[in-house]
Amino acid sequence: MDALPVALPVGFQFSQSSLQDYTDCRRRFQLRYLQQLAWPAVQSEPALEHERFMERGSRFHRLARQLLSGLPSGQLEPLVQDPDLLDWWQAFLDFTRQQNFFAAGALYPEHGLSASLGEYRLVAQYDLIHRTESGRL
Repeated sequence: MDALPVALPVGFQFSQSSLQDYTDCRRRFQLRYLQQLAWPAVQSEPALEHERFMERGSRFHRLARQLLSGLPSGQLEPLVQDPDLLDWWQAFLDFTRQQNFFAAGALYPEHGLSASLGEYRLVAQYDLIHRTESGRL
């Protein structure tokens, strides 16, 4: 499938997800972004495990964003019930301590940027931008 039969909607913004869908499966891109139809999930064990992994990742990102926005880790840790998520969380806390993240500079969790791409927009969401006191990012 070289060309898509439906034009991009006015104001369409390309994201990492939409570009990945286009690369992986142009038909899925067409259904999801152009025709705005729900893409049915495959009901098989690998797909279900992938969904669980993605949900765990989403919960981890929420916790990290809250920590980086100023909530103390002691208030967040009781929210972690999943043993795998707890391992990720502990590793992240160890990393932030080793890197002395909170000592100097500025943290910008979940920072979005966008740019023109011809008549369309390209959007990106950074998990974290850390600007040091010297101005390095």
